[in-house]
Amino acid sequence: MAAIATFTGIPVTNNIGVEKYCDFEVGQEGQNGPYARITMDGCQLILDEDFGFIEGDLAEEWREPAIAKLLLLLEVDRNRDGTLS
Repeated sequence: MAAIATFTGIPVTNNIGVEKYCDFEVGQEGQNGPYARITMDGCQLILDEDFGFIEGDLAEEWREPAIAKLLLLLEVDRNRDGTLS
């Protein structure tokens, strides 16, 4: 498994204003293809290449804001030099 991009200690705020820190990893995993993994407080969320839910125990209230933050991070990273780092 080779990570394409990793972001650690990124603040994410849910819809009631609570902030927690997440780690994000986007990569390619063998025959399973591209994936994204979001971890927070010992819980994780695994997403497919279209950022659709595969599995995980991350609380429902954190899923949407965490995915939104990941998409923002990837967009900023992509715009930095035209590729993922």
